Amino acid sequence: MFKFRPRLAIPLQLLLAAAAAGLGAASGSSSATKRPVAVSTRSVAGLGLILVDSKGRTLYMFVPDKRKKVTCVGTCARIWPPVKLAAGATLVAKGKVKAKLLGSDPDPAGGRVATYHGWPLYTYAGDGKPGEATGQALDLNGGLWYVLSAAGGVIKTKPVEIESRVIPKLGRVLVNSRGFTLYMFAPDKRKHVTCVGTCARVWPPVKLAAGRQAIAGSGVHGNLLGSDADPAGGRVATYHGWPLYAYAGDRTPGQATGQALNLNGGLWYVLSAAGGVVKTKPTTTTSTTSSGNTTTTTSSSTTVTSTATTTPPPGSTTTTSSCPSFPQCAECY
Repeated sequence: MFKFRPRLAIPLQLLLAAAAAGLGAASGSSSATKRPVAVSTRSVAGLGLILVDSKGRTLYMFVPDKRKKVTCVGTCARIWPPVKLAAGATLVAKGKVKAKLLGSDPDPAGGRVATYHGWPLYTYAGDGKPGEATGQALDLNGGLWYVLSAAGGVIKTKPVEIESRVIPKLGRVLVNSRGFTLYMFAPDKRKHVTCVGTCARVWPPVKLAAGRQAIAGSGVHGNLLGSDADPAGGRVATYHGWPLYAYAGDRTPGQATGQALNLNGGLWYVLSAAGGVVKTKPTTTTSTTSSGNTTTTTSSSTTVTSTATTTPPPGSTTTTSSCPSFPQCAECY
């Protein structure tokens, strides 16, 4: 599952994987002598074209290195194995890698580490297979970790991940990476984004950074993900053709207070992981008073209205002061 939230503790399986990687590197060190070390590029959803090693595994830079020296050693190096160069080995540029940006720095643990545009390069033990970038934007082992572009730039984008979760009465529906429910807007008609202006302040669209795509998380079908142009600028993530929105009335993960609301010009529904529109309405409960009268109570939904003084739209890709008021905004975490 593609995760980007910082972890405060290192999982046991990650330590075991790192230990295994260390043993493998030790046992195979002699055979690697003078073998060329390739640095290549690969397109990773949500991040674009980034640096990878010869096996397609994502390469990272470590902010505390400051383009000066290798500072990830000891336990850090077991979680983030540096790209080591055997004595006499050469670096080879593959894909869109620029040979002039390749270099090496001394490793305090011995030997040298490959660099790109001055940044020492590392893999991440938490990436289970080529093409994963679960270490992106993690604050771990003493600092932040980011991927690098072919031009040598640090990519700090946090990919937008679409996940799914089970919500009572609604089943498994789409949510963002923070667990907030995502909705479709009937007037969009699986064609284009029509919720703009005041509507977009109440129903923040799932915005994508320029050139980026949404990533499929748990239970989500990657082939159903896409994007549509936003009349307000940029692009909005879609699922099975439906532009995706959060709802300002949902205050905590798992809520779906916007379900079946007729608001801001049309009806709003959640989407199933299969891409279907779930039209189940909030349940009603019936109770009888002591006088024999029957009272029907409909499950409540929080309606958010917008005025000229409403909190500014959180639909930009940069963090603004409005973000704390919209915890469900995927761009604000």
